Amino acid sequence: MTRADKVALWAFLERWFDSEREFEVRFAVVVAMCYFLNEEWLDKVYERINSLYFGRIKSKYKTVKGKPKVAQQGTVQGAEPYYVRMGVAWLLATALAKFPDQTRAYVRSSNLPEDVVKLYVRKARESFRTRTVEAV
Repeated sequence: MTRADKVALWAFLERWFDSEREFEVRFAVVVAMCYFLNEEWLDKVYERINSLYFGRIKSKYKTVKGKPKVAQQGTVQGAEPYYVRMGVAWLLATALAKFPDQTRAYVRSSNLPEDVVKLYVRKARESFRTRTVEAV
């Protein structure tokens, strides 16, 4: 992908980062993880992730407290919007593998919700690429 292609793709993603719909925002986060975790774009990605307002993103899934004995369709076991939160955690765990110092510094200074940071730490510990790397 050329630089011009990336500039165009980033401009396209802005709309989805600003969406109030859970899977549209997750789409932007995952595409950013796939195409923009590099030296040139890293700060821009962190800045964009830091500007997400999780409280306005609407989820179609209901949060279930505790661990149900049987899976319940249309529910998740995490704070809304769960799939955006998990997408951000996945992006950060991937970034940790590529840019550990920058990622740790970003997480320490970010305004991410505490549960997103916990999800990121868990994903980093579960990954073969980062299980021995300090996440925070």
